[in-house]
Amino acid sequence: MFRWFNQHLKGEDPLISQAASKWSDPLPLRVFDTLPPDHRNTRIQQAFVPVAPPPSLAGEAERDAVRQQLRDRVFGGWPPDRPTPTSVPATLPAAQATATHDGLELRVITFESQPHVPLTLYALSATSHREGPTELRVVDTAGWLNAALVFAAGFGEAVPAGLPIAEPDTEAREEFAALKTRLLDHGGSVVWFAPRGLGPGVWSGDERKQTHIRRRFMLLGQTLDGMRVWDIRQALVAWRRVAPNTAGAPVLSAQGGMAVNALYAALFEPRDSVRLELRDLPASHEPAPQGGVHVDAAPPGSVATAVGPKESPVLDAGCPDYLNVLRVLDVPQALAWARTHCSVAVR
Repeated sequence: MFRWFNQHLKGEDPLISQAASKWSDPLPLRVFDTLPPDHRNTRIQQAFVPVAPPPSLAGEAERDAVRQQLRDRVFGGWPPDRPTPTSVPATLPAAQATATHDGLELRVITFESQPHVPLTLYALSATSHREGPTELRVVDTAGWLNAALVFAAGFGEAVPAGLPIAEPDTEAREEFAALKTRLLDHGGSVVWFAPRGLGPGVWSGDERKQTHIRRRFMLLGQTLDGMRVWDIRQALVAWRRVAPNTAGAPVLSAQGGMAVNALYAALFEPRDSVRLELRDLPASHEPAPQGGVHVDAAPPGSVATAVGPKESPVLDAGCPDYLNVLRVLDVPQALAWARTHCSVAVR
């Protein structure tokens, strides 16, 4: 490049001994010792496209229109064979392994969320009373490892193949004891589920490799988290096939960024077909400047329409990545919508 400049702009052709020479020390060019607190440099990309105003969700027709916008503009990577919540669901699941101990049963159930995407449900039930209420816990890799400790506390080395065998700590033993009492007294099941790329199906590679994987999803017009919302919907369908006589709507529980995935999954399911229990719900899809700001520090009115004084979402950079979502709505509007669609508890 330098030779081209010399030849065609200066009419010279000297030998280039040093490709790039510094003509001055860059430090004197510094304007600020520290960036002003109201700077926009590190998040200017958030201003490139205007954020959509809160959509009208007053009537069923308006909610259907927003749901279609989400389907077309945000979750466009979902397979086309399930355009509505009542059409063809996941591949028929199969129980691969079972362990029983002291009145409890642990089943490992596999299903395909879409072709070539096998996923697993881990269902803990009372052997004599499976038909009670179901709690489906959507977890990340850390949550799944904690679940593995709970399984080890109850079943020891008899846990089904594929589960890590680790020495459970006191917290895991106490949690298993509480689950045992709950299931033996009231029946039902507690089911753990990790969407694609997490838990038992975690993808190998360092942080740089994980970033490359997320970028590949975006090159296909979708995001990894957007497809995890699909996985949660398919997990619900798979469980309904395994346990068709479950009493009442299952509880869909999740924490942090996974709670946002569960929230959007519930919006695409039939009305009152699930109940939501969300913990540490991020307050917005906009990342916080320093990686985490309490809701009280969020912009005025950003969450007031959706949360009460005892509910404390956190504005956190860990909110899931969805394409175009802020062109449709934000977490507060999705949460307010969910309250009209199903039972919601935010902790």
